[in-house]
Amino acid sequence: MSDAIRLKVLPKFPAKLTGRAGIDVTKQNGEYFLDLDYSDFPQIGAVPAGTIYALIFDPATAQYSQLPISLLGDAATPLTVATLPSPTRGLRRFVSDATAATFGSVVAGGGANAVPVYATGTDWRIG
Repeated sequence: MSDAIRLKVLPKFPAKLTGRAGIDVTKQNGEYFLDLDYSDFPQIGAVPAGTIYALIFDPATAQYSQLPISLLGDAATPLTVATLPSPTRGLRRFVSDATAATFGSVVAGGGANAVPVYATGTDWRIG
């Protein structure tokens, strides 16, 4: 995966490109390159209160999107079916009280099966 951000611009020359926080600008053979400089970004030791977003690259669309980090969750911590969040497509969790363990079936709570589940956008399924 490339960390490059592509921009289509028609600069007037002589052009001056300035990289600000987290962006490095280099020029090679008449071409300008804009690259992320991860050393400019602080490392986060704990998540502060409030809605925090992560920038996520989708290779299918070749675009970046903002994703609330609350949707990332902790997929390894077992939940009960009743405490699963809304089934946003692509989420994965682990439940401790499924009534069945049949792959692909809609999960129901109240049982004794510990199974991984995934969200389809409309419901949670075992798998």
